Amino acid sequence: MLSPSSRKTGFTLVELLVVIAIIGVLVALLLPAVQQAREAARRMSCSNNMKQLGLATHVYHDSFGQFPIGCLYFDKASPWTNNLTTWMARILPQIEQTALHEQINYVSDNYTTNNTAAEVELAAYRCPSNAEDPRSTASVTTAPTDYAACVGKSWNLGGNDTNSTGWTAVIIHGKSKGIFAANGTVRFADVTDGLSNTMAISEITHGDFYASSSTRPTCISDLGTQSTEPNGDSWLIGRYQDWCFNTQYTPNPPSPDCQHNGVWFNVAARSFHPGGVQVTMGDGSVRFIPETIALATWQNLSNRDDGNVLGQY
Repeated sequence: MLSPSSRKTGFTLVELLVVIAIIGVLVALLLPAVQQAREAARRMSCSNNMKQLGLATHVYHDSFGQFPIGCLYFDKASPWTNNLTTWMARILPQIEQTALHEQINYVSDNYTTNNTAAEVELAAYRCPSNAEDPRSTASVTTAPTDYAACVGKSWNLGGNDTNSTGWTAVIIHGKSKGIFAANGTVRFADVTDGLSNTMAISEITHGDFYASSSTRPTCISDLGTQSTEPNGDSWLIGRYQDWCFNTQYTPNPPSPDCQHNGVWFNVAARSFHPGGVQVTMGDGSVRFIPETIALATWQNLSNRDDGNVLGQY
């Protein structure tokens, strides 16, 4: 018979299962905290990107006396396929990308001239929380963006909710009610609501985009045809789903984005940050806007000179 001192010691099966259960509980408790900490770090990095973009637009204004043009469309045949250089291309020198800026042809009649430059990915234009990449679609080769310029609440790139004269409206009357515009520029003095009360930039996500709906793009009952080019698929080549957003809907709406006839469009502010989106205000500050914001307040934030009193958000 073995003496008590010579018996083998160790965990019983029950004890081992208890230890495993305790470890599982600890992991379950700690994992959300770790994930929250990681998202907080990603959101801070995104905020820093947006502050950098806001500062870049101010340095640009110091140099040229105006914010950069939102996107350039020439008054020539097929304006939606010609130059299309965006505000993000124009602030490249202000974000220490002068060499890339010098590779871009800003007077070309065809955007394909800039295809090589458009394939260069820039960390300053990417939100770390957005892991999606539109280049996973075979038809997309351009480097994406997660940020877009505010053109106000209008459906129409021409800045007039009732104007349906197509690209002529965009080319001739491109000044929107936002800080940025198609074929138009805005000065500090034009933002009479105050730079700190007016949005300049927000986040967008790479999602489905629908083209050729038969009516104004409410994007609910009449989507049209899904485009092969998702939102934010190029920081340089400016289609409506890439360079701008409007405020027909509050942030992160359930309805997808779409356009009609190349002019009417709806592109909402969206992000992968829980509960809302980050925006850069006209003064360069960055704020988190909850997706529960009242639509009227959201639209007032997007218009530079409506004179409306902002509600709480």
